[in-house]
Amino acid sequence: DIDEDEFQKIMAMLRGEHLQNWQERAGFSDEDVARFKAEFEAVDADGSGCISLKEFTEFLAKIGRQPATKEHQQKLLRMFRRKDQDNTETLDIQEFLQLLREWANEESREVRNRELDCAEQAGYTEEEVEEFRVLFKKADSGT
Repeated sequence: DIDEDEFQKIMAMLRGEHLQNWQERAGFSDEDVARFKAEFEAVDADGSGCISLKEFTEFLAKIGRQPATKEHQQKLLRMFRRKDQDNTETLDIQEFLQLLREWANEESREVRNRELDCAEQAGYTEEEVEEFRVLFKKADSGT
């Protein structure tokens, strides 16, 4: 038998391990991380275990998420430099996953903002847009 204090210590330890694992995966699923690692290795032309900005941009183009405008290219460059912790002008797999997460989040924010702008112009409220989103997701999933 374990008492409540021991139980809480065990749970805190497990939460800490889970959080660390989640952070290492940059919030991606294990399956996504495995796929991204394979893609990372494929664009790591010299096999150094690190990729350059050029290689990262090639990866984004390969998955159809490359920066489309000069502004997006500049934003990506700033993000790349922030994630390049050791200032080598390359990213290791951990930095790559973190940058990929930040880029995906930025894309999602921009899509959401464009949706809200269009909805506002069309006279829909944010709540109505959310209702549409739920309906479209249900339709896409077939439920």
